[in-house]
Amino acid sequence: MQLRDEAGNLQGLVKILRDITEAHQAQEREQFLSRASAVLAGTLDYKITLFNIAQLVVPFLADVCFFDILNSNHQIERMAWHHGDPTKRDWFEQVQRYTPPQDRENHPISTVVATGHANLVSHVTETWMQAAAVSAEHLQFIRDLQVRSLITVPLIAHGRTLGALTVCSTADSNRHYTQSDLAVAEELGRRAALALDNARLYQQAQEVNRMKDEFLAVLSHELRSPLNPILGWLQMIRRGNMDAARTEKAWNTIERNAKLQAQLVEDLLDVSRILQGKLSLNMGQVNLAVTIRAALETVQLAAQAKSIAIETRLDSQIPSILGDATRLQQVVWNLLSNAIKFTPEGGQVEVHLERLDNQAQIRVRDTGVGIPPSFVPHVFDYFRQADGATTRQFGGLGLGLAIVRQIVEAHGGTVWAESPGEAQGATFTVRLPLTLAQSTTTPESQPSEAACSLHGTQILVVDNEPDALEVAAFVLEQDGATVITATSAEEALTVFNESQPDILLSDIGMPEIDGYMLMEQVRCFEALQQESLPPEKRRAIPAIALTAYAGEINYQQAIAAGFQRHLAKPVDPGMLVQTIAELLKQNPRQ
Repeated sequence: MQLRDEAGNLQGLVKILRDITEAHQAQEREQFLSRASAVLAGTLDYKITLFNIAQLVVPFLADVCFFDILNSNHQIERMAWHHGDPTKRDWFEQVQRYTPPQDRENHPISTVVATGHANLVSHVTETWMQAAAVSAEHLQFIRDLQVRSLITVPLIAHGRTLGALTVCSTADSNRHYTQSDLAVAEELGRRAALALDNARLYQQAQEVNRMKDEFLAVLSHELRSPLNPILGWLQMIRRGNMDAARTEKAWNTIERNAKLQAQLVEDLLDVSRILQGKLSLNMGQVNLAVTIRAALETVQLAAQAKSIAIETRLDSQIPSILGDATRLQQVVWNLLSNAIKFTPEGGQVEVHLERLDNQAQIRVRDTGVGIPPSFVPHVFDYFRQADGATTRQFGGLGLGLAIVRQIVEAHGGTVWAESPGEAQGATFTVRLPLTLAQSTTTPESQPSEAACSLHGTQILVVDNEPDALEVAAFVLEQDGATVITATSAEEALTVFNESQPDILLSDIGMPEIDGYMLMEQVRCFEALQQESLPPEKRRAIPAIALTAYAGEINYQQAIAAGFQRHLAKPVDPGMLVQTIAELLKQNPRQ
């Protein structure tokens, strides 16, 4: 620029120089981060994403780069790495062997992961290398790598630390990192963490969808399979050309498969209760040896059919504990059924009960197909099976062991599985605290047949399904009751107005007016009819909901509507009669 006086004469020149190095570097950093964002958005496979970023970081920011990621067990895994020198890449692959060990909390990378604070080492010294090395071999590796400077930044997304990114400069560039480099690495770490978190969430969602589809396919198979022999044998019985032995076999097959279907549904309901935190326990004294023997009786026929020997060693001196006898028997039954199911013909199952200090230990060991090591951590997960393919050898929904874990943990115990590997058998161990019962209670005796008699009882049965209505009426009439049937809530209200049944047995799922609304109207009608009576003369008709809506919420809705009992279909005829008799005994006719 020229300098002139007032007359316009040239007096001199001024030259202005501006250092654009910093501005240029800032622009390069922005361009690098922009390219990194594009790479991060390029795939939802987080392992590929990390490798792509490692290759982008080298050589712009580093000579070598690697990612350490926390896995599902909160252990550090080295997921991706890259070296700028093609001739050294095969040698650099050894870096994955030197992941920070779990017992080295003061390791530089472990410290960054634990604290969430970045670490800048502008000049790597021999002292630093010795402190960071996990072994003499590792120390020599660091020396051979010729690290001159390094930065480790945490990968944090939505407040959760996912791992760490480490970038290093070596003798190849002889670069020493500054605060500006740290700022770039931290920003890259933030973007990489968000991409990693999104990729993981996507993969988890994909896995959940896969498991859901697989489960629904298995569920359809398991529910449909028992229908085939049921319908097939019923058609053969109807033809009437089978001898007595074959007919008996047919009825046994029908009953067994119907019970199997009922058990599958009950397992689903148990899981529903567990997921809602509503698994109820009826606590009392439990003799574990007796409980195990009861479960053994249930599976004995299945074991005999496969010539499986069951060896028991039960310490009968273990004191009774506080627990739910039915649920604990369910635990043992599930473990035994599982062992028999996966043990080939001629195999062996062992059941041991022993005391370990203040705990009772139940161990079920089999000589079956074993568990793949990769599946052992997932064996108690909901809806998980080691083999979910259509070619799988063993049926089931994969719910039994998940239910076992929840019941055991609800009793304050623990359960785990062990297996040397495939075709080497498996062992399931349950430990329960020996919390002794404070008082001795006498189990209630089962009602006698006379106590359950319904002779002289008038029962109103309501169900819109003709088959269900007919069988319920037949069962009750066989026990001496007088039965009035109704196929709808409207018809039931008409009958109720014209007669005074001793008890109401109603379905829930009915068109237009369901069982809940029917019960509410019955209670309103009773209140109006008995309004003039003194309180001691008023009587509410005992009512039972007999329904296929068998969840915990359905039970609560039934009780809230005015029912005193809730029975889930299918119901055992004896249980139905017993429940009605008990309810009538608690609500005697006046």
